Amino acid sequence: MRFRALIFVAGLGIIFSLSGCLIRETAPVNASLLITTTQEASVKNMFVTVAELESSAGVSPIDTDWPFEKAHYEGVLLKDLVRWMRKTGEGDALVVHCRDGFRAVFPLEFIQKYPAGLVTKVNDKRPHRWKSYKGREMGFYVALPSKSFPELNDSQYGNFWPWQVQGLELVKLSLFLGRADLSSNPRATASIREGQKAFVAQCIHCHEALGQGGDKGPDLSKAVANHAEDSFVKYVKNPKALYPNSQMPGFERVLSDQKLKSIFTYLNALAKP
Repeated sequence: MRFRALIFVAGLGIIFSLSGCLIRETAPVNASLLITTTQEASVKNMFVTVAELESSAGVSPIDTDWPFEKAHYEGVLLKDLVRWMRKTGEGDALVVHCRDGFRAVFPLEFIQKYPAGLVTKVNDKRPHRWKSYKGREMGFYVALPSKSFPELNDSQYGNFWPWQVQGLELVKLSLFLGRADLSSNPRATASIREGQKAFVAQCIHCHEALGQGGDKGPDLSKAVANHAEDSFVKYVKNPKALYPNSQMPGFERVLSDQKLKSIFTYLNALAKP
């Protein structure tokens, strides 16, 4: 798995309890997450501890079988999180806010289809610590299954688990996108709508569009001005071919030329007044 460099979140330590060779690790019960919901334009923010989150939304097993990670976790399934958050808010997408500005957007249809969950405990029959990157513990992260869902292998969701999670927000996707939402625009073509869907699935985690999205990369609604369609497609497929020091991974296996062209069409539509 390709991990992202992040600042360590203080307080996300590890508690061990041994039973034979079983090593169980859990986030501290006082570690907290910011939960944000909106109902009828009224925004509610609250901090909840791990214990409160598990008590409110329930605990489930989360098993992974990726080449880079085969483990048994416990945590709160995203669908259970959404069900609990809907008691105080409305929305059709869950935004996972990470320490470094990475924002994973999980539409409701994805959440209902895949048993992804927020990891709070690690259970395994081998020594296992919270995943770390460059000596920094990852803390809370969203784990996704793989064995039953091979289509996730070559997707943004499969290759980038959100980690160092510090907040969860239930949103209406159209409102979250703001001016970048063209799905209901009568002038939007099928290609534009397909491009918006692909942008949300693959790009919005790191990039903004008209100010909405992650802030690890440039606002793509402005960046397309520097590219023709062909050069945009080539760059996204293999960024290092043009810029050897680029931190952006290549999407050659993830996005077809047709999908990339539809993203370009969508971004171009945003760039036009």
